[in-house]
Amino acid sequence: MVRALEMVNHRQVEAVLVAKLDRITRSVRDLSDLLDRFAARKVALVSASESLNTETASGRMVVRMLAVIAEWEREAIGERTRDALTAKRARGERTSRHAPLGFRLTTAGTLQPDEAERDQLRVIAECRAAGYPWTGIARELAKLGYVTRSGRPWTLWNVRSAYTTAARIGTVRTA
Repeated sequence: MVRALEMVNHRQVEAVLVAKLDRITRSVRDLSDLLDRFAARKVALVSASESLNTETASGRMVVRMLAVIAEWEREAIGERTRDALTAKRARGERTSRHAPLGFRLTTAGTLQPDEAERDQLRVIAECRAAGYPWTGIARELAKLGYVTRSGRPWTLWNVRSAYTTAARIGTVRTA
């Protein structure tokens, strides 16, 4: 995409061909910006699967309408996924192939508390409540000799992910 935009900016192409319109973007704003950029440089946007002509006002309108539908579809999929995961969590079902920190998967596929990991979660929660930044919590875990499940030192990303997941499922209490 970066290379295509460079070519458009330098007027090295007359058209940009995409397999399908929603493959270029599903954001109405981004598509509108692209169409404006293309129009300013007299470059057409051509879709292999949709019969579109962005050189006309009606063609640009149809493209924008398709972008609105694609953006709605992306958001609707996200909402359905979020709602389905929330329902699974409420029923106590797993929503990932990995157990969250503080739990282990049994051979039957159920979650079993892991006290050693829960100790790490307690440290994370206490440090967070005391106002430590994510990197400070990672340093504190290292001082205490804790490592991640994979045996690596904790990073701010690991700490934040573990904390937000634990807070979401109720393993730790947030302030």
